[in-house]
Amino acid sequence: MSRILCVWELGDDLGHLGRFSPIINELLSRGHEIFFIVNNLSKIETFLWNRRVTFLQAPVWYTRPLKPLTTYCFADILLYKGYQSPATLRPLVTAWKNLFDLIAPDLIIFDHAPTALLASSGLSVPRIIFSNGFVTPPPGSPPISLRPWELVENERIEKIDAHVVSVINTVADDFNLQQVQYVSDLYSVEKVVIAGYKEIDFYCATRPDAIYVGSILSSDIQQKPYWNISSSQKVFAYVKFGYEQTLLILDALTKLGANVVCFCPGISPEASHKYQSAKMLISDSPFDLLAVFNEANVVVCHAGKGMVDACLYFGCPMILIPTQLEQINSAKILEEMRVATIVNHNDSYVVIEDKFNNFFNDPRYIENAKSFAFKHQNNIELSSIKAVCNVFETFL
Repeated sequence: MSRILCVWELGDDLGHLGRFSPIINELLSRGHEIFFIVNNLSKIETFLWNRRVTFLQAPVWYTRPLKPLTTYCFADILLYKGYQSPATLRPLVTAWKNLFDLIAPDLIIFDHAPTALLASSGLSVPRIIFSNGFVTPPPGSPPISLRPWELVENERIEKIDAHVVSVINTVADDFNLQQVQYVSDLYSVEKVVIAGYKEIDFYCATRPDAIYVGSILSSDIQQKPYWNISSSQKVFAYVKFGYEQTLLILDALTKLGANVVCFCPGISPEASHKYQSAKMLISDSPFDLLAVFNEANVVVCHAGKGMVDACLYFGCPMILIPTQLEQINSAKILEEMRVATIVNHNDSYVVIEDKFNNFFNDPRYIENAKSFAFKHQNNIELSSIKAVCNVFETFL
């Protein structure tokens, strides 16, 4: 039996937990001892976990800027996560190093965990990244714009990357850790396993040796979806209450008379009562996604990587409502592939209604989605949770 440490440091959505859940269950079944350091302990009870998993809170930097700043490059993501200065980064690295000393793992698996990667760079322990492509820049790659649809000055990108590199190297020198040339060098590990498809990996052109595993879905959520009308097209919607377009989207689905099961976290009782009907089931609790995709024909979501990968695997066309930069990049790629249409943050109800009508009346979306799924049925390097865990075990 080996002691395996899983790490989720940054990111807010449930996809990080959902990605690890089936992997951890499989590793436990093989007799390993599992520690899981998570970004947000309040979210772990969304899934069913074996009691043998030891959960710990990740060291994270809670100070936030007064107003959201535009992200132009990967270093911008880190800047207000503790990388402003050596004084803000040093305590985080100290805390991570203390956790590694206490746990003494035989293997560490990272999902969006730059500071944990930095703090572990001096350990003689095999390290694997198991994450999505957008938050895993290829090591050795210079900074690039994360907004390819905009004109962004290279000088600005290089300047912020150089600042964050300087902060990293100052702290690394304090702890006798590896120095970096670019921020991307934090991601130099024994193996990179990308949960997703190469076609929608932001860095696919410069990532030579990653393993792509397609869709990783958890079935550890008890609530099953139920569509009242079995004869019509089944729509699954995952939209967040409080986002400015959510109610407009629910209005459009209602007017279309769509057959909908909707997960809307945080929805108010008043809004839930308004939209609940014979054709629309509304819940503020998540559904078992394997059960969802066994029946759903269309998915409406915010373009989170876990949902997008599952849609591609099951051949479901998408209506996407991206709310942050990673989702915008994924949505633009999927729209170009003609498997999705995008609802933008400033779209009016009339525009949304028009997009919905065009989407549901255009058979090419579902044809292209089914074609992608069929093409990749036997074209994924690691097509099962067992195969992913086999790779992890080769480093023990």
